[in-house]
Formats: sequence, C-alpha cells, structure tokens
Amino acid sequence: MAAYGLYSHIQSNRRRSIALLIGLFFLVYVLVYAGALLAAALSLDADLDTLMRIAWVDFLNAAPFATLGAAAWIVVAYFFHQNMIDAVTGGREIQRSDDPRLYTILENLCISRGIPTPRLKVIESDALNAFATGMNAKQYSITVTTGLLDRLDDAEIESVLGHELTHIRNGDVRMMVVAVIIVGVISFFAELIFRLWFYNGLSFRGSRSDERRGRGAGIAILVAIGLLVVAYALLGSTWLIMKTEGALQRRMIELARPIALALLGVIAVVSIWTPFVHRDVAARWFTLPNLIFFAPVPILVLAATLGILHFLKRETHSAPFLLALALVFLGYSGLGISLWPHIIPPDITIRAAAGPPQSLGFTLVGALFIVPIILTYTAWSYYVFRGKVRVGEGYH
Repeated sequence: MAAYGLYSHIQSNRRRSIALLIGLFFLVYVLVYAGALLAAALSLDADLDTLMRIAWVDFLNAAPFATLGAAAWIVVAYFFHQNMIDAVTGGREIQRSDDPRLYTILENLCISRGIPTPRLKVIESDALNAFATGMNAKQYSITVTTGLLDRLDDAEIESVLGHELTHIRNGDVRMMVVAVIIVGVISFFAELIFRLWFYNGLSFRGSRSDERRGRGAGIAILVAIGLLVVAYALLGSTWLIMKTEGALQRRMIELARPIALALLGVIAVVSIWTPFVHRDVAARWFTLPNLIFFAPVPILVLAATLGILHFLKRETHSAPFLLALALVFLGYSGLGISLWPHIIPPDITIRAAAGPPQSLGFTLVGALFIVPIILTYTAWSYYVFRGKVRVGEGYH
C-alpha cells in the first residue's frame, strides 16, 4: 500500500522493517540451500533430482545453526550497534553541562514536536556532518561533528538537528539499521557457506570419522574467517594511522593495539588446531628438516606483532602499516605451507583444479596485457593519494 502522508510513511517504514527482518531468515535459508546444492554438485556425479535431495538433507541439518546464527547476529546488532558506531567514529556522549547551547537547541526542538530527547554525541572532526542512529526511543541518538558546531550558527544547527529528528520520527533510522543488519548477515553467511563447502567440500553427511574430521575442519575455517576479519581491521586501522592526523589518528592507534593482539591470538589458535586435526599438516611442520626450514615463519609472526606494538607506542605513522602487511603475508604463507600442493583440501591439488592448457594459455595472453595496466594505475593512485589527508587540501 502506497504512503501519502507523514503518518502513513511512518507506518509504512514500520511494516517494511518487520518485513525485512522476517525476510532475512528466508534469505539465509536460501543461501544455505544454495551452498548445499553447490557442494553436492561439485562433489557428486548425479542427476539433478538426486543432487537436490542430498542438498535438502544437508539444508535440514544446517538450518538450526543458520537460524541461531542469524538470530544471534540480530540480537547483537540490536543492542550494540550504537557501541560499534561510536567505536568506529569516536563519538562521545555529552550532557547539558558539556555544551548548553547545543543541548538546548535539541531539547527545544523535541519539546515542539512532542518526542523524547535523544542522546547527543559529538565527534572530533573538522568535517561538516551529522547523523541519527537507534532502533527505539531508548537508543535514539544524534551525532554531530565539532566542525559543524564551529562553522554553523544557531539557526543552521537547529535546521540540521531538525532534519535528523525527522529521520528518527519517520522511522528512517530504524529501517536503515535493519537494512545494515540484513546486509551484514547475508554477506557473512554467503562467505561462510562459500568457504565451508566450496573450498573444503564440507558436508553434514558421512561416517563418524568423516563427521569428526568435518567438525574439526569447520572450526578451523570459522577461526580462519575470524582471522580474515581481524586482519582487515588491523590493515584498515594502521592505514588510517599513516594517512590521517588528529583525533582520528589517535583513535586508530588505540584500536590497533588490541586488534594486533587479537590477530596474533587467532593465528596461534589456527596454527595449534590445524595440526591436531590433520596429521599430514603436523608431519609437514614438525618433522626434520622441515621444522628448521619453516621455523622462521612463526618467529617472524611474533616479531612483526611486537614491532607493531612498539611503533604504536612510539606513535610512528608508517611502520605499523608496513608491519601489518608483513604479518598478513606471513599468516597466508603459513596457510600455504600447510595446504601445499592442495588448493581444495584435502584431495584436490592445484594441478588437478587448473583448467586445460589451452584455456590457461588464452588467460596468460590476456594477463600479459591486463596485469601491467592494473599495476600502472594502482601505482598512479598511490602516487596521487600520497601523504597525509588534511582538512582543506586537495589531491596532489
């Protein structure tokens, strides 16, 4: 039903938010079944009806875990989304005593509209920006930047706050948070299914020994996905340390320390767990002379982590990012050592997974033209965006 007035728009946003949350579970189930069907098609030579029946059995076994995972994601996002936003943006809550002018403007607007006063937060940034967040009256908050407060007069600030209050009153903010939750859940489950079933051929079928092996591989892959997330977080925070100044840079220095320790912990868990699950991996790492050859990898991992913490303490700007790159490279080097020569554990090698020589030759010809172009514009983009990002400055 179309919405024609303010109140009908509010009701429409509420209905859409509920529909999106209900539809979320349906989308997750579709992703799980699609992943099961893809795994069956890649691992079995059977007709379509047989593959669909096998995929349905796998789906029924996986559905409870998918439901619990999606529900847990929603609960965490519902109660802690504001904490996550504050952690990323560096927003801090203020009271009337901290900024009487700003608080009074917001309070007067809320009184005139007959709505509760949301929390007020400020970000230390020279940018002119403001946004509203929250899922209900107890969570609603409006965040503004110090740059906006310094450059706008009272009438202009009142217009900005009024605009954000309209988003809260109309339910736009709630719908936006729900949409972000759905995107996050779908992205997570799509990546999880792809890695579990496509790369590892993990299935919910098989003998007890296969199930035991599958559970071990599943746990290792879950930790590996966590490794990927933490690694990107470390790279992002250290990149911002190198490229920014002021409050944002200080915030990233504070975040980078626990992220670096978390990445070291995840690498340690994967490194300890994998040899216990796969005997061939244990034999590769802990037999002579391999032990001597591969020992530098964990030693360099520890050294890179300690180096990151050292340079963060000294507030050196470039070294943490370079060491973070080295740490991620070492992590994937250890993974490569464990898997080689397999590309899809435990049986499919790189040679077996490769295409026919004719196809590879055709790809090689294209790569000879495309790769230099990619390297050239990548180097050019790094050159253009070199140096620090400062307020009021353009590109080089």
